Amino acid sequence: MSLRGDMDLASYNRIEMGHASSMPDTLFRIADAIGAPLSELVREEEPRPAPPGDGGWPGR
Repeated sequence: MSLRGDMDLASYNRIEMGHASSMPDTLFRIADAIGAPLSELVREEEPRPAPPGDGGWPGR
């Protein structure tokens, strides 16, 4: 996929694999090119739990 000539496949693959971030306008173009709503491409990550025994204090 070239996203109508705006992006090469290598750039698209880096974004897809999480090795590169993307500007919002690029995400809109990707969503449009694959026929998906933007909400399918963007999601909030849940906070990671603290490791066991960490107690939440820095340096411990």
